[in-house]
Amino acid sequence: MATDIRSSSLEVLDWLLQTAGQEIVGCAGGWIKTTRRLCSVLGWQSTHPAVSSGEMPSGVTEKWTSTHGGGRPGTGDSRLRAKQISTLALFLSTGLFAPPVDQVAVARRAAQCLPLWHTDAHCIGYKANPFGYLNLFGAARDEENEMYDDVESRKEVYREYMHESVLKGMQEAKKEGGEVGRAAAALDKAVTEGTR
Repeated sequence: MATDIRSSSLEVLDWLLQTAGQEIVGCAGGWIKTTRRLCSVLGWQSTHPAVSSGEMPSGVTEKWTSTHGGGRPGTGDSRLRAKQISTLALFLSTGLFAPPVDQVAVARRAAQCLPLWHTDAHCIGYKANPFGYLNLFGAARDEENEMYDDVESRKEVYREYMHESVLKGMQEAKKEGGEVGRAAAALDKAVTEGTR
C-alpha cells in the first residue's frame, strides 16, 4: 500500500480511539487482534508460530524479529514508522488506563434516587448483554476473540502475550532516534504507566 493510504488509515484509528476508545479496545477481538496487528505492521512479532496463538511449548525459546517494511532510512518510511508507533502508544494507553469517573454525575444520579445511595452498584449494567461474561449460552471461548471490557483483564492479557514483543521493538526503535525515537519514548511512557 502507498504510504499516504497507510498514514490516513492510522489517522482514522487515532480518531476512533479519541472518540470511542473504550468501545474499540473492549469489543470482541478488539484488544488482542488489534494489538497484534499493530505490532506486526511494525515488525514486532514473534517468529515462533505457537506464540501467535498465545501458547509457548515447554523447552522452546522465543525468537523475535524486527523488520520494518524494508524502506530505506531517511525516506518517508521513518515518518510513517513514527506514526505507527504513536498510534500503538495511543491504543495501549486507551486500553491500559481506566477512563475517568465523573463523580459529579454519580452524585447527581444518587441524589435523584433518594433515599437510596450507590444504586449504580446494585443495578443491571447499561451495556448490551450485561451477563455476557458468564457465557451461559455462547460457544466455547478463545482468548483472541474475547471481549476485554475492563482494564484489569486487558492488562493481564497484555502482560501475558504482548509485553515482551512491544518492549523489544520499543528498545530497537529508541536506538533509531529522531521521530521514531520520540514516538518510542511516548510508547515507553504509556506502557510503563499502564502496566503498573
